[in-house]
Amino acid sequence: MILTGNAEGTPVSRTVAVNTGIWVVKETDWSWAYTPQTRSYTREIKSTSTEEERLFSFSNTADNNAALHDESIVINVFGE
Repeated sequence: MILTGNAEGTPVSRTVAVNTGIWVVKETDWSWAYTPQTRSYTREIKSTSTEEERLFSFSNTADNNAALHDESIVINVFGE
């Protein structure tokens, strides 16, 4: 599953039905410009688990020393 935030920092979320058992949820190394505060969770989910016990939350901190980065597009038109 991929979740992408936005420039305003508005939280994004996804609700997923999971069975009882032991769950490992990991955030991949997706960016050189952000550092995750928590990389993974290992948690046992029971039928009696509260909503808070079923919540896996990830936050990232911007690395102010990261190389500058930007994206743009240029369409090359040949033969005109």
